[in-house]
Amino acid sequence: SGLTEEMFPMPIKKLLQGNFEDGRKRGLFILLTFLKSLNFSNEYIIDRVTKWNNLNKPPLKENYVKGQLNWHLRQTRKILPPNYSNESFYRDLKLLDDYTPSAKNPIAEVARAFKRNN
Repeated sequence: SGLTEEMFPMPIKKLLQGNFEDGRKRGLFILLTFLKSLNFSNEYIIDRVTKWNNLNKPPLKENYVKGQLNWHLRQTRKILPPNYSNESFYRDLKLLDDYTPSAKNPIAEVARAFKRNN
């Protein structure tokens, strides 16, 4: 509680802007694992992912998104988003342009931002 999107690291903020043609499935994976790892409510995750998908040109098929949402929301174990060093995700999606992460993983960056603000 008390966590806001302003505390999200720049690559996640950039991802949330949408407009992806390529890499939408990888972007969805990052987004789902990121939001779930931060214990956002299922309702928030569904709403945010749906809004994000509609920003993409073209959006992912609704059945694919629903399937991914259902699978991720059922998981009881934590699945962290990929580390920044994973070239197939952040660099390939151009989410790290002009940004040097201060941690290995976006979750660690959020934790630091949250501690600073509380």
